[in-house]
Amino acid sequence: MKKFCKFFVVGAGCVLIGDGNAWAGREYLVAAQNAWGDVLSKSVTGAVIAANIDDARENNIGAFYNMVSQLAYNDTGMNMFETLSMISNSYDAVNVPLPGRRERAAPINLDADVFAVYDKFDSNNNDFFKMRRQGASMHGYGFVSDGLAIGMSYTYSDLNSRDTVVDVDGTGNSVTLFSKYMGKSGAFINVGINGGRINWELDKVIAGVENSAAYDVDFISGQINTGIQMRRNRFSVVPQLFMRYSRIMSEKHTDDAAQEFGRWWYNTMTVGARAHMAADFVSLGFALRPRISMGAGYDFISNGTDDMHVNVVGGGQYMIPIVTPSEFSLSGAVGLDVFYSFLGMGLEYKLDVRSDYLAQTAAFNVKVIF
Repeated sequence: MKKFCKFFVVGAGCVLIGDGNAWAGREYLVAAQNAWGDVLSKSVTGAVIAANIDDARENNIGAFYNMVSQLAYNDTGMNMFETLSMISNSYDAVNVPLPGRRERAAPINLDADVFAVYDKFDSNNNDFFKMRRQGASMHGYGFVSDGLAIGMSYTYSDLNSRDTVVDVDGTGNSVTLFSKYMGKSGAFINVGINGGRINWELDKVIAGVENSAAYDVDFISGQINTGIQMRRNRFSVVPQLFMRYSRIMSEKHTDDAAQEFGRWWYNTMTVGARAHMAADFVSLGFALRPRISMGAGYDFISNGTDDMHVNVVGGGQYMIPIVTPSEFSLSGAVGLDVFYSFLGMGLEYKLDVRSDYLAQTAAFNVKVIF
């Protein structure tokens, strides 16, 4: 991207910093004057910069986060939560059982959803963000035998954040393959495999220099959920258990300040329980279905790369800690569906909560039954 002003001159293992007055008032790399502050008039090597950053991490964590927030925004938490949220949304088609076995259900079912999500994360370190995500998903399935259907889902997401010193934009795409089985008793088991990618672009201005970065984050996951659909008159209750594995992988990339950010990865295995409750009211050919759901999950496996390695121009390296989600999560949703003949429409509000994270989703869906 175009630079408004060039302050960095790379030469023989050093960084030349020009015009100290341009940095005044920006508190650039707070509490790290030995690296980028009070020695602006002379050259400093990348190794000195890295050493000061590592020293601050060991002895003054507040100063460390201030330093990193200026030089290298820690977006690992953002990546974790947004990717896991996208994966969770992609399994919406799998989370509910079949409406019935083939003799009572249509052979082909197509759904489309338009959604808007507002995410907020704050661990009180260098990883605060507010993210707005909107997009659409389409999925369909067909029966291959009584009680057994297979299907596919595609989800597109557009992401952006404008609430910090960093402007963030992202584009996410994912595909889910799934199967759904329901027995005559109402017991069911659903299995899904999901994979996709988020293309990220980050922009910030450091002392008049536009410092940008672009990179990809890949993810794969698998989920199995099982339960029983219980009906009595117009009411239905669906308790279920689920298990989900997810793996997130960020690629190596270089920003416009010539800092090289290393690869990192993260694994999680989540187990949980949830329940869906609904009631059907039929009149004049229309079916009205209010519904509510609630659930909880726990990441009994949560591991991966501990630190992201950052190579500084001119030599030297410092570390950025990988910000991981808290293990326990809660979720809930309320919705209203209307069905007429082969067409259905619905509205839903969903809440996903962890101790350091809150996501609110509003969705509109259309269902076509053949």
